[in-house]
Amino acid sequence: MIKRFEIGFEIPLGKISEYLSFVESRVKEWYKYTLNSIGIDGNKLLFTIKYGESIVEATLIGAFHPELILSYDPSLPYEYILNIVLNVNYFTNEFYSMVREGSLILVFVPGLPVVPVKLMSPFKRILYGIFTGSLAVMFAISLLIGVFFFLFMGYYAPLGIVSFQLILFILSPKILSNLGDWPIDEVHGEIYIVSCHYPLNVFREITSKRWSEVIKVKEHIYHETFGRGGIPTPEIVSKILKIFNFDCPVENIRVKYVPLHKLIVEVCEKLNIKPPKVVLSNTIIANAGVSGPNIKNALFIITSGLLYKLSYEEIKAVLGHELSHCIRRDPLALFVLSNLEYVSRVYILLSTIIFPLDLLYFLFALTMLFFIAKFFEARADLDSYMILGSGDHLANALIKVAFFSAFTERYKAYRLRSWLRWNPHPPVYFRILRLGSLRENLKFKHPLIQSIKDCINGFISSF
Repeated sequence: MIKRFEIGFEIPLGKISEYLSFVESRVKEWYKYTLNSIGIDGNKLLFTIKYGESIVEATLIGAFHPELILSYDPSLPYEYILNIVLNVNYFTNEFYSMVREGSLILVFVPGLPVVPVKLMSPFKRILYGIFTGSLAVMFAISLLIGVFFFLFMGYYAPLGIVSFQLILFILSPKILSNLGDWPIDEVHGEIYIVSCHYPLNVFREITSKRWSEVIKVKEHIYHETFGRGGIPTPEIVSKILKIFNFDCPVENIRVKYVPLHKLIVEVCEKLNIKPPKVVLSNTIIANAGVSGPNIKNALFIITSGLLYKLSYEEIKAVLGHELSHCIRRDPLALFVLSNLEYVSRVYILLSTIIFPLDLLYFLFALTMLFFIAKFFEARADLDSYMILGSGDHLANALIKVAFFSAFTERYKAYRLRSWLRWNPHPPVYFRILRLGSLRENLKFKHPLIQSIKDCINGFISSF
């Protein structure tokens, strides 16, 4: 069996040879008892590792985005293969931390206004957390709102809180749309991401002292390319940067094209649904979320950071995961469950349970709600797998976006902590391992039941 993994770190082109030598030394150190052979051939690091009577053949291709190719006997446990991938990512991160550059990333949607590059504000982070499924943020906000309602409604305050949350839930697509910078549709569905790579000291000076000029650079690039019916190229971008004294060599500039609307349509066609309303949020944070009671009234928000990090197939896998939530009405199910628990706790349980048992119940109930939410996330993973016929793309996306979580969660103590924390997502390591272990084109008649079983087994195995 052969599997390919794009390493989620960027290596300066002038450091490729040094990078391969560094990883070679780390592989020799880490696998000193099982390493069978190792050597560098041009821009490739080739090594083989023994596992019992079997051999894993690995090829690490040195490039701006390194790629790891593993060839192995399908009978080998996938967990062993996954740990090789995570180790190479870890070695790459070690090297990256020593030679990293600063990346000036400019995002364009032809036909729409130029929006300044910015990080998500604290207020936007709160809204994003509330309306994209973060129950922890929802509960925190509910407590604050609850104080207000109890002051004015007394005994009926819980009903007022639930009614207020219902209004927010119904209006969540409209509220969430304000977090986006560009609406994405058939006419405005192409995204261009220009990345300019500078030494860290230069990058820090640009972002701290010359940010207003960056916006002018972006406007000038737009005018000289899309404004004239063309598209950005490294050569054009380099010339414009030089005009503003932001000199960046052509080889340090990359332009990524993402046909976002086309990718969304392709996934929706496989699901036999119409594409929902989509907005793009111009932030480097790699994320995607869906909000709304059903697919007809849903809103899909995607960040430019996700488009920058992932390949087309990985983007489609994430889209499939999020659309599954919408089609299955997971946000509605979680809303109903959380509010049923809240109302029953306030009107029934708190009148019969005394302190500290009431506090213990509260902690237990929230933990169980988050654990149930993990079932829906695991089912969305299976749905994404069935849409694309493979779990590799979503697994690779998770490695890129949440590598550090996956790396630590392979140790059982950290994985158990992830199972129990107030987060709707199962441990990243569990999700990657589960997706990578699936054979291609399997069909699950009852994906939720299968996901419940897998989550329970995954939780038990973390002890």
